[in-house]
Amino acid sequence: MDDFDVEIQDEKQSNPEHFNGVVTTAGSPVTITPTSGENVQLVLVKNPNKGPNKNNPNDVLLVSIDGGTTYVSLSRGEYAYFPGIFTSVKIDSTANGAKYESIVWS
Repeated sequence: MDDFDVEIQDEKQSNPEHFNGVVTTAGSPVTITPTSGENVQLVLVKNPNKGPNKNNPNDVLLVSIDGGTTYVSLSRGEYAYFPGIFTSVKIDSTANGAKYESIVWS
């Protein structure tokens, strides 16, 4: 057991960043990349339903963690966490001008 190495991810050392924005044109996704240049370790994306960022009832956000090949849809008021190691997050929408709120840990 002398050569046994354990790698533990220290979440206290992660760098969270908050990104709010707008998908200006449906079909042209917004790419979110950590400013630290590190890979994403966890992302939270919310389709806002309250406050100044709230979307229309039919606005669906589309979230991709694989470079835009596949998407997960979030209806208004829904949110999702995506753990893993990936370089960026793409957010698209079914409607022009849809807003998103996200926190990215790198």
